[in-house]
Amino acid sequence: MRKLNNVRELGLAIRDARRSEGLTQVALSQKANVSRRWLISVENGEAKSPDATKLFDTLRALDLSFGIFSPEEAPTRQPSQEALDALRLMDGPDDMEQPS
Repeated sequence: MRKLNNVRELGLAIRDARRSEGLTQVALSQKANVSRRWLISVENGEAKSPDATKLFDTLRALDLSFGIFSPEEAPTRQPSQEALDALRLMDGPDDMEQPS
């Protein structure tokens, strides 16, 4: 789950999802039934007030959902296994002998 704070971050999330799916802007715009120009403006954060219907069509074309949560309801993000492993390495081995 990714927390988005503004339209620019939503555009970046759409771009990341499109790239992860291996879609071009042309392919996604056709799949979502939006213009490529509109998609470019959203992905670049240039669309200050993008059409909500087009946003939902684009998210649906990427098989993404959009949620609104209060601070109490917001899901917490768990660190990835890679992050946990890196932290463990930074802490050092658990079984190291302490100097006498």
